[in-house]
Amino acid sequence: MQLTFRDACRGEAQLITEFIKNAQPVGAIETTGAFFIVTEQNIKDWCITIVEDKGKIIGFMGLERVEQVEAAAGLFALDKSYRDGDLGIQLIKDIKGKLREYGVRHITFQSAPDTLELFKNIGAEVIGEIDSAYMLGGKALLLRLNLVKALPQHSVEQTLDKLFCCEENIVRTKPKVLFLYGSLREGSYSRMLADEAARIMETFGAETKVFHPHDIPIVNTGLTQSKDESALPKSVIELRDAVSWSDAMVWISPEIHGGISATFKNMIDWLPLNTDAKRSSQGKIVALMQISGGSQSFNAVNQMRVLGRWMRCYTIPNQSSLPTAYNQFHKDGTLVDSFYRDRVIDVLEELFRFTLLLRGNIHYLVQRWSEESQIDSDEPRPLITFQSAVKSLTS
Repeated sequence: MQLTFRDACRGEAQLITEFIKNAQPVGAIETTGAFFIVTEQNIKDWCITIVEDKGKIIGFMGLERVEQVEAAAGLFALDKSYRDGDLGIQLIKDIKGKLREYGVRHITFQSAPDTLELFKNIGAEVIGEIDSAYMLGGKALLLRLNLVKALPQHSVEQTLDKLFCCEENIVRTKPKVLFLYGSLREGSYSRMLADEAARIMETFGAETKVFHPHDIPIVNTGLTQSKDESALPKSVIELRDAVSWSDAMVWISPEIHGGISATFKNMIDWLPLNTDAKRSSQGKIVALMQISGGSQSFNAVNQMRVLGRWMRCYTIPNQSSLPTAYNQFHKDGTLVDSFYRDRVIDVLEELFRFTLLLRGNIHYLVQRWSEESQIDSDEPRPLITFQSAVKSLTS
């Protein structure tokens, strides 16, 4: 079975009329005149959708719109052999999706009693019973269908229960923290800060990795978004694996010409924007630090904060900027005891706590209703394709 949803073409009025007469309507929006006759003017002016199975018409929807709010007149018809079971429900649900595409927000219509379940499955509400010349038996149910997507259901108690109630949901393993620094210079202060910060995080109980960017090539955007990773450089695969491994990251960049280093941005650009419709960095908890050769500045951390938002990370509020970096380290690479060392520890402590708090609930926290609702759960489209209305009406 190959179902196709398409717009009606000129010259099909008689064919559609014959189908409607044989199929009998399953739903109608009251109008005047010869209701079961579709005219060429209707095809021109109405929103009309044809459902076909291997070229045979099995379903029809026609609507006369009024200011993108409701339908003033219309008809739903479905071949009797397709009304039972999931297929009939799927076809009617897809009609609901088509109405939304045309900007219709709600409709009131008639339904034959024996097809009520089709419409109840898409959320239609019975608001009365009426006499109808359009339905067999002379009786019809009056239904109202709201096409605006329902808001997600939340409550304080439900959300708190999800986040904090279940003891078994608490992850008790060591948090995994990845350190990325953006410098290739020998004796790099960014690298020294990454190593020192990793040592501090290990004393808190974290498991750490410091990624070294020296073998990362200049980004090739022809490869970055490809699902086939076989052509990726080994160092890039290692970087991606390290990001996937981590619960949290610390990003460290020197400030160069008032911004982050090219080395750091190059690493970020090698990360895929989407993996199975989600960013590989989505939900990672991130702390930001920068190195300055001169006076204190926050340009690099501010730019990295924008990157963190774009990569859908949870970037913690605290941050560290280390000025006159040549004065901040002992010869063994440890930080000099100062206000700036204290601030680094503050940032790492905050990252450690946020990671323990969030990591067990990341999947729940990063769910986006808009992305999960692109195709409603009540509107599966398993075998359906659409053709352009412009193409069909001008052919």
